[in-house]
Amino acid sequence: MKKSLLILSAVLLISVFVYPQNKGDLRIGLYQQTYNTGKYNLPQFGVSGELFLNKSISLNYNYSMGINANREVMGHINVASIGVALSVWYLYELAPYIFMIPEGISYHAYPNEKVEIAPYINPLGAEINFNENYPLLLSCSFGINLHFKPTEKFSITPNIGAMWLYKTGEINPSFGLSLNYNFENLIF
Repeated sequence: MKKSLLILSAVLLISVFVYPQNKGDLRIGLYQQTYNTGKYNLPQFGVSGELFLNKSISLNYNYSMGINANREVMGHINVASIGVALSVWYLYELAPYIFMIPEGISYHAYPNEKVEIAPYINPLGAEINFNENYPLLLSCSFGINLHFKPTEKFSITPNIGAMWLYKTGEINPSFGLSLNYNFENLIF
């Protein structure tokens, strides 16, 4: 236990003295994520975004599509997207603001200037046609991204995690890879 706390403290202290993202930076990426359901591996391809509130905290956004076990189109969206669709008809003035609601949050640590470790939790996800019995399932994904940064603006990111489907209680392990570009001081 003491060793774990010592290692965690060292990572946090080192992360203060390297080249982190800044408040207002926006990281956009193209990603591939594969979920294992026990019987099938279900790959999805999509777009991800991280809006940095400061060097250590970012808001997460993910949208993807793939093919489920029945060879039908499936997808992953932010629950807020459902609110955007509803608000277009009823409260169209709120649509842009609802879209800004994040799916989750990440914590970023920087062991050195070329590596970034980012555990995340995304409790506001929704799966479309992921499970043949339910056309829409709310989900929570969690895991860790390991950003390798050959340049200050570009990162290659392997990911390992899991997705918990709230209605069924299933937990599906996942792994993936993304290619990301960092836009500096874009917002705020």
